[in-house]
Amino acid sequence: MTIRKGEAWERPLEDGDLLVPLAASDTELAALAHAALGHSTPAVLRVRGGDVSRTLGLVDGRDSKQHRFWMDLGLASLDGGPEIPFAASLIAHRSGWRGEAAAVMNAAWFGDLYLGPKAHPNDGLLDITVGNVPMRQLREAGRRAKLGTHLPHPDLSSTRAATWSHNFKRRLPVLVDGVLIGRFQKLEVRIVPDAFELVA
Repeated sequence: MTIRKGEAWERPLEDGDLLVPLAASDTELAALAHAALGHSTPAVLRVRGGDVSRTLGLVDGRDSKQHRFWMDLGLASLDGGPEIPFAASLIAHRSGWRGEAAAVMNAAWFGDLYLGPKAHPNDGLLDITVGNVPMRQLREAGRRAKLGTHLPHPDLSSTRAATWSHNFKRRLPVLVDGVLIGRFQKLEVRIVPDAFELVA
């Protein structure tokens, strides 16, 4: 169940939870969760490393408490193509973050950048920032993004939504869970609440 204020998110492990599939990355986690969508029972998975782990405060995919967590899954259609799953983020930007850019966050972290300080991987929403930071401000914006203090900014707009679409002025490189998949102009994203369970 999607997290609610004042209610516990985690629940104790069940027999066999440590035998569930272990994803080696956010990309693999998203692929495994996506493959099980529509089945009678959601996937139960583990992950080692990546931005989802960092967001949850896990070390090597686990902590000392060992619980199960419901997790949301992002889906993105790029230039009208088939939906691609993402567990942590979808980022569109040119080299050095010059010009138009967008960060669609399900997890809080993108590498060492804290781009989704309000993002939670089970709140049924995506944390979205889009805009064009002037060249003279990029260095300072990058420094602030490591702390999650890059917002508010007059050249960036942010929103939290279950669905979102955007057309860039030109095709931009797009990274899905940190992996470059090509250049695209039109983004359509949505969140699938409670798509899978994570054992950690």
